[in-house]
Amino acid sequence: MEEYTMVINFIANLILCLSFAGFMVFLFGRSNSRIYQLPWYKTIFVKFALALCTTGALLNAFMFSNPVWTEVLLNAGLAMLFGWAAWFHYKTFVIPYKESMRRPKKKKKTKRHLTKA
Repeated sequence: MEEYTMVINFIANLILCLSFAGFMVFLFGRSNSRIYQLPWYKTIFVKFALALCTTGALLNAFMFSNPVWTEVLLNAGLAMLFGWAAWFHYKTFVIPYKESMRRPKKKKKTKRHLTKA
């Protein structure tokens, strides 16, 4: 049973690390992001919090430890929650933004031949 909890904890921490890193990119990846409209100290707070969470999840995964089952349960729940939130954010905000930035393709001009019947 210990092997299963170690593997579940490892996978949960990897998902958490990727989700937090994704949120860092989503929030701070563009220079015109709304996060930069906040006061500087709030921006630094969010950036620092996400960096700590990402680092902690990555280090927990690298330790490949066998924590208490309640911690594994918590990590699995958080991984599911933040994994879903990152996916939702990507599908709801990033994909429509990318599509709105595409230029419409120009239609080729074709000559129409008029024929008399």
